[in-house]
Amino acid sequence: GFRISCNFGRKNNVYENSKDDTVIKKILGQYGLSAKVDSTGIEIPQLVQYYCTDWDFVLTRAQNNGLVVITDGKQVKVCKPNVSASPVLTITYGDNLIAFDGSISASEQYTDTKACAWDVSRQQIIKATASKPPLNAQGDIAAKDLSGLANEVMLYQTNAPIGDASLHAWADAQALWSGLARFQGSITIYGNASIIPGCIIKLEGLSKHYSGNAFVQSVEHTLQGGEWKTQVYMGFNPVVITEEPDVVAPAASGFLPGIRGLQIGIVKKIGDNKDFENFILVDIPLLQCEKTEIWARPVSPYASNGVGMLFLPEVDDEVVLQFINEDPCHPVIIGSLYSRKRKTPVSLDPKNNLKTIVTKNQLKITLDDDKKIITIGTPGENTLILDDDKKQILLSDANKNKVCMDKNGIMVESGKDLIFKARGNVKTEGMGIESKSKQDTKINGLNIEVSAQMGVKVKGSATAEISASGQTVVKGGVVMIN
Repeated sequence: GFRISCNFGRKNNVYENSKDDTVIKKILGQYGLSAKVDSTGIEIPQLVQYYCTDWDFVLTRAQNNGLVVITDGKQVKVCKPNVSASPVLTITYGDNLIAFDGSISASEQYTDTKACAWDVSRQQIIKATASKPPLNAQGDIAAKDLSGLANEVMLYQTNAPIGDASLHAWADAQALWSGLARFQGSITIYGNASIIPGCIIKLEGLSKHYSGNAFVQSVEHTLQGGEWKTQVYMGFNPVVITEEPDVVAPAASGFLPGIRGLQIGIVKKIGDNKDFENFILVDIPLLQCEKTEIWARPVSPYASNGVGMLFLPEVDDEVVLQFINEDPCHPVIIGSLYSRKRKTPVSLDPKNNLKTIVTKNQLKITLDDDKKIITIGTPGENTLILDDDKKQILLSDANKNKVCMDKNGIMVESGKDLIFKARGNVKTEGMGIESKSKQDTKINGLNIEVSAQMGVKVKGSATAEISASGQTVVKGGVVMIN
């Protein structure tokens, strides 16, 4: 009954800073079960159960830690296979054996089992090699002899940054299941309740290849015509639980037939649909039906309420589509593609020093990592250049006006007039001030005051005049005229 409850409906959950044994106990405890779980030892920062039954999640986490799940009423034992345990029963050919159907498989036996994953902090692949697993003493062909037939290394890999400890545990678990899978088959005997999953039975009289201590994977009891029979399955099924049917939800959660992988789309229209606000109409050529255009949401690196980065593809652009929950009704544009037909704005540089943004009307932002130059420009020749190479900032326009800031100071150059206006005061200050004009120079104000800490000289090469409509005052300690 409890297994039915654990399998009733798919669930989601997030466990933070938890060990697998703690999570397994918590899940089984929700169904009133007493769980004895071997310590897994590894604390996982973030463990997510996504849309699967609790039972399948428990089996998956147990399997990845090299643990078997054994049930006995409301007691659940999650532990390492005790392959060195004493046999609970001896089954002998010609005595208590009804039927035997077994095989020895070399296809799951490898010289080594390795696992690799991505390490975020080191930015490289990390690898783990499984330790030699303890196996049951059965037959006269050792696992290493079977693995030598193919002489292959089994590699498990993931892009997920699961960490060194989890990687080693994963490799060790897979090596264990592979070793236990070297023997597979069924044994039928007269009814016997002493055999339970996870125990050891002793086989005798079944040739030197099969005789010995067999690991019991599962047990079935049948009552038919007043006769009780027990069917014992030895060895281990090497198929991981996530490969079994219905463990992982179907594409689009079964809401409708799903669509897998990335798809190519061609932009047909931007917006312009009240039912699909902020959507883009794309054509999916591979649909090849009467109507191949659907509305898709564009992805942005920063999208918030009224703020963000808005860069949309142009009509006729080739884009890459991904589908939310693999549902073909809900595409998302995750990027655009260049091609021979749709060329890049600048040639690709093997050193990748040049980054650029160019709009369809040739507004440009260029970043040169080699010379450390940022250039902002318009097609009308209005530019701003931040230049570390020349150690200057240059602002210029199409009218030949220019402002240059460099090690020599600031130069302002105008193609025509240069006008300074201020609602308040204008102050000029420097070590020295020089003003030069090729034509007349005029100073006009309500009152004009000129003062000097030492001397004032006003000189005209041809004429000089001091005049006023009213009183004119000339004062000094000594006044000299001519």
